[in-house]
Amino acid sequence: MAEDMADISVQLKDGEKVTVPASTTVRDALAQLQSGKQRKRTLAAYADDKAVDLFTELNADTVLTPIKVDTDEGLDILRHSTAHVMAEAVRDIFGTNVKVAIGPAIENGFYYDFMRDEPFSPDDFEKIEARMAEIVAK
Repeated sequence: MAEDMADISVQLKDGEKVTVPASTTVRDALAQLQSGKQRKRTLAAYADDKAVDLFTELNADTVLTPIKVDTDEGLDILRHSTAHVMAEAVRDIFGTNVKVAIGPAIENGFYYDFMRDEPFSPDDFEKIEARMAEIVAK
C-alpha cells in the first residue's frame, strides 16, 4: 500500500496518461508517453503551467506539455543553452580569468562577448567547438 502512495499520474496535455513513481524525471515520464522520434525533438516541457527542463523531478500529479525544438520557444531554449555551453567551453580552455559579458540568445543565433587579453583565432574556434561537443556528450 505504501508503494501506491508514492505513485503519481503524469499525462500529456490532451493525451495519454501513465502512473510513475514520485521523483520520476520529466525525461523518464516522457519516455513512457512519447515515441522515440518525439522525444528526440523535445528539449523541455511545461509541467502544468511551469516551464521545466527534462531533469526536473515530478512529485505530484502533473500534466506535461512538451516544448519541441522546431518551435520558436524551443529554438530560443536551444540557442540560450548552447550559448551557456559555449561560455563554459571558453572558460574551460582559456581559464576563469576570461570574463563573460553580454549575450546570449538572439533572433537568428546566439553569442557572448568575452573579455580577454588577446582575440580568438580560427584555431581557438575549433578548440571551443570540440570542447562544446564534449560538454554536450556528458
